[in-house]
Amino acid sequence: MRQHQGTTVAFAVAAVLAGTQAHSQSAPARASDSAASLGEVVVTASRRKERIVDVPYAITAVSTAEIEERGSFDLKQLQYSIPGLAMNPSNAIGADRIQLRGIDSGSGTGLPTVGIYVDDVGISIDQQQRDPGFPLVDLERIEVLRGPQGTLYGQGSVSGTIRYLTRDPSLTEFEGFADATLTSVDKGGTGYRLNAALGAPIVEGASGVRFVAGYDKSAGWIDYARRKDANESETKYARIKALYDRGDALSASLLYQYLDVVADANNVSDPGTNERSSELNIDPASDQSQLVNLIVNYDFGGVELTSSTGYLDRTYKFDASGRALGLPAGLLAGARFDTDFEQLTQEFRLASTGDGPFRYVIGAWYRDFDSRGTRGSLPPPALQIAAFVRSGTDPVSSESTAVFGDVTYVFSDKLEASVGLRWYDDERTTENVNSAGVRTSATAKFDATSPRFNLLYKWSDSVSTYATVAKGFRSGGFNANNTSYDAETLWSYEIGTKAALLDGRLYLDAAVYSLRYDDRQSGTAQPLGPAFVNITTNGGEASGEGLEFALTSQLGAGFTLAATVAWNGVEYDNTTFERDAGTRFDYVPETTASLSLSQRIPIGSGGIKGFWRADYQYADGFPVVARTINPATGGRVTLANLVTEDQSLLNLRVGFDTERYSVTLGVENVLDEDALTFPNIFVANGGVRVRPMTYSLNLRYDW
Repeated sequence: MRQHQGTTVAFAVAAVLAGTQAHSQSAPARASDSAASLGEVVVTASRRKERIVDVPYAITAVSTAEIEERGSFDLKQLQYSIPGLAMNPSNAIGADRIQLRGIDSGSGTGLPTVGIYVDDVGISIDQQQRDPGFPLVDLERIEVLRGPQGTLYGQGSVSGTIRYLTRDPSLTEFEGFADATLTSVDKGGTGYRLNAALGAPIVEGASGVRFVAGYDKSAGWIDYARRKDANESETKYARIKALYDRGDALSASLLYQYLDVVADANNVSDPGTNERSSELNIDPASDQSQLVNLIVNYDFGGVELTSSTGYLDRTYKFDASGRALGLPAGLLAGARFDTDFEQLTQEFRLASTGDGPFRYVIGAWYRDFDSRGTRGSLPPPALQIAAFVRSGTDPVSSESTAVFGDVTYVFSDKLEASVGLRWYDDERTTENVNSAGVRTSATAKFDATSPRFNLLYKWSDSVSTYATVAKGFRSGGFNANNTSYDAETLWSYEIGTKAALLDGRLYLDAAVYSLRYDDRQSGTAQPLGPAFVNITTNGGEASGEGLEFALTSQLGAGFTLAATVAWNGVEYDNTTFERDAGTRFDYVPETTASLSLSQRIPIGSGGIKGFWRADYQYADGFPVVARTINPATGGRVTLANLVTEDQSLLNLRVGFDTERYSVTLGVENVLDEDALTFPNIFVANGGVRVRPMTYSLNLRYDW
């Protein structure tokens, strides 16, 4: 296994160093004939428009054309092609664990470590393992900001930020598309996906609206005792975006999105099989959300004022079998987890727009987050565990405020420096009543000052080197067993370079970093009657280094080659109850890599072009350690200490298109990889596995 790992990593590194590719700017399906420089991609990660080569920290931008070429509907399908990104789906829906640079959120009740944004509003909720899904349909691009982003994006971005930027309506043209995808899982079921978008001006040149809607029936492949392909799921979504922009001082946009995901079973299967043969009951789950974002901009001349108002309402429901609580089959008829999350955010920003040596962004932010949950179980009353049967702020409610600023001074055409600072105040509250009528409540306040320092040197207009020092922060909170834990902090030191070479046909992005963790939050399985409950504690210090490479190259003759590699060496520095010194974080692969090759070929003289692409992604196996307390001695007991298998995923796609339509055939997981992505610590080689080989046919029409 390790020999295979070394061969794969060496291959990816060789591809990078040979200058054959990179990521993020792979040629779009219908724009690959353009001669646009890969380094000219414009992003808004720093809250202002700038070329990606001028951003003084690590960032990957994925265009909508790249998403469509790969046939990706979910971020998990892109993960290893973005350096430093890895995801663990711990359930069928609404339960992803998103990591950047090896920072895992743990298994307790702590906050996520990656901030998730749609346009200008954060959608991360205050519960780990509930990172929100998002359909990758009709986007302008995805921006992945690696490293702490506390200055501009707040305490939820201790390891980075992911931004889904939706497509604006056209103010001059009637446009849209419709596509349909049919899928079939080897030895599993069939599924299909329908997407459509329609945009049109309301007042030509001044306002417009765009509608996007879709339905996805994801095929299942895990057989229960009474149900075949039990883990199929359904996703329904709709998005409406209106834009007003006459080209004068005032502009505004309003976004509304509805997302509804349902499933009757999770993706857990028995060891080495696509079955869960002993399972008699389904585990229905649903994740429904509504999102609103109103953005108003006013240009005063030299400075622009932005107001961003966001509202999120999300309801997550999960009905687990007794086995989910660690009890013998049949002892517990079911355990229900129903939680409503409601969030209101408001941000005001002032950003300079002139060409002077001083550039700045300053602002203020407010967030009110309310969580209302009910956890119920259905055994005989004498067997109920009171802590599992409760209602209240499950897990937590919070009210937060922040003020922030980022100032850049341009010393010359070659050198510029930035200083950013965010002051953050967070009051968190928990209040619950259990089945015995016992009420518990607690309030805690957390505050932090998060600085960032950037230095950018431009060797030329298309080659730059940067150095960044930044601090990340994550609030503490409360556990289900009425204990609490403190905040954690992370210092990151990074040096990187970006280069657009060969007249913009080759783009390189490379970074090395060092992380220093204090009061690291980590999880422990706490005994609770005959079951366990995950709690979060502060597990000491951790540190380590990492590196990331990404390269994209337009090779000529219609070829595009892309490669990435990321290595993370962060480990615990001291031994605590939960972890030993020298051990890695749970669920974190040490090395990930990807390699893609695609080509577009003219067919005849009628404007028809054929295309094909191969995408390979690799990830090391990762460790999972679970420990609990021996009630008799107070010592620790190791429930699980394992390392999962490596992952090697190969996808192939081939088809043809014209200006208006395209036909694509695809095969996902050609190698029929069966590696675990989220292990069951109580069942050897059991848990969530990679989806088996899947065939697809996509038809698309643009107008």
